Amino acid sequence: MGSRRWIWTAVAAVLLVACSSKGGVVSQTRSAGENTISCINDGSVDWTGIKTVYLYGDGCAVPPTCTIRDEETISQLVEQVQQTGEYQEVSRSEYLEGMNGIWVEFDNGVCISMYREENYGTVSKEKETTGKPPFYRFPQEFRKTVQALLESPDKKVSVFEAGLNTLEGVTMKAVDGSADSGSVKLCILNETDLDIMFGENYELQHFVNGQWQSVPYIIDNWTFNAVGYSARKDSPAEITVNWEIFHGSMEQGNYRIIKTVNDFRGSGDYTTYYLAAEYEIKEQ
Repeated sequence: MGSRRWIWTAVAAVLLVACSSKGGVVSQTRSAGENTISCINDGSVDWTGIKTVYLYGDGCAVPPTCTIRDEETISQLVEQVQQTGEYQEVSRSEYLEGMNGIWVEFDNGVCISMYREENYGTVSKEKETTGKPPFYRFPQEFRKTVQALLESPDKKVSVFEAGLNTLEGVTMKAVDGSADSGSVKLCILNETDLDIMFGENYELQHFVNGQWQSVPYIIDNWTFNAVGYSARKDSPAEITVNWEIFHGSMEQGNYRIIKTVNDFRGSGDYTTYYLAAEYEIKEQ
């Protein structure tokens, strides 16, 4: 999957430690069928009644590339991800450098984070870009199903409209006149008593042919700084998004930025929401 000599850096948005594992790291790749897989079959998570699965496959953790709600597909994914006999724990000598680019997030809180070009990743309760041991090779059928869903035109969505701007009293807008070909200044206003936190992560979209389309990245080993900001009640928080290093210069047209904000209640206790702000880049 290209050079393995990437630099590990802190990454943004919802990166927390992985779920604990009883297995630990072994001296060689082995079948984990006789072992307990944390968050899968250790009894800590309820796998009944899953109604929604979010897939992220564009190397960005917001917004979902596609949202799965049909019972048949969800049942298939749940069955495949629980085939613990097919998990292989990766030895320390086989650890890979780089970052995850696919996330499968079940509505019970479990997230499978995987490399895009390698069957390799972590199991935890957060979307992780690098993660911590143990690292696994996942059941092949599960990985194939995820890849097929991400590539399926009838499952893919260009936007996550139903989940945008749903946090009452918290809004985001582009500052008038601030948008140019390489950046835009955003203002997040919190009119509630909630403790609202956000980072530097974002999704850039361009309105083309009547629909919003994600702007592709021009580099492979991109990452966001792990910085947290607070939007206090009635105190507008401004942040400038510079995208040229990630996306290049934008032509004139209509764009929008999607960012995650967290209603933070305590360590490990928060709810994530998606805010969107539209703006126009005019001819320079």
